[in-house]
Amino acid sequence: MSNLEIPATEPIRRTLNAKDAPAVIDASSTSPTAYDPAVSSMIQNVRIATYRKRKSYNFPWLRPGYMMQFQEIERAVLRAVSRHFQGSLAGLKLLDIGCGNGGWIRRFVNWGVRPESIFGIDAIEERIAEARRLIPPGVTLICGNAAALQFGDESFDLVVLFECLCIMTDRATRTRMASEALRVLRPTGAILFYDFRYRRPGLGDVLRPVHKHEIKELFPGCDFHLRSIHPFPPLSRKLAAITPAAWHLLNVLPPIRTSYVGAIRKRSSR
Repeated sequence: MSNLEIPATEPIRRTLNAKDAPAVIDASSTSPTAYDPAVSSMIQNVRIATYRKRKSYNFPWLRPGYMMQFQEIERAVLRAVSRHFQGSLAGLKLLDIGCGNGGWIRRFVNWGVRPESIFGIDAIEERIAEARRLIPPGVTLICGNAAALQFGDESFDLVVLFECLCIMTDRATRTRMASEALRVLRPTGAILFYDFRYRRPGLGDVLRPVHKHEIKELFPGCDFHLRSIHPFPPLSRKLAAITPAAWHLLNVLPPIRTSYVGAIRKRSSR
């Protein structure tokens, strides 16, 4: 298979309850069925973007700009979790939609979510394969379509939706993905949300930002606890390499913050 080929399998076509799913669900064990065109296009676009911007995908977190950006995201996520879930996270069930190589899953394990209560899904086979090498035993990983989740209703306390909607450039697929995230969320649960509010330089043909009004339309009947976060990366990263104070100064200006982060909850959970 070439680097730009699209996988031709979907996840197991039965409903899984979060409490009884196996540790690993391998899409290759099912009958080969093509992804729908929108998801196939997304996979193609992400692979092209990864190849085109391969140097920036080495995650140079030790550089000051990247370090400050990610630490701000991490603090915002922890604040959102602590706001809605006081005490231990040990009893929560979590689904990471678009889990990639499992970076956030590993952090949630460190924060106290039990591996056997964590599920990750990603449409790209290579990312799931890498996640299996990196993630602690017990986590369930699925190569499949997040717009058609194979879980029962109200299965999870936490649904992680980080940089997922922006790579689904058509509205219909975004709507299905958001609807699925709400469907599997328990009434007392929360969707942890992080995504772009502006286009990214060099990736305008691959990523479409998610504006606040669209977020509210995609998640009807919900309460939103979202805020803008971190300044325009190309500029802020360069300034952070000179002095962290410049990064913080830019971050004071809401119009140049490039993403939204926070939590979305079903209104009926009150």
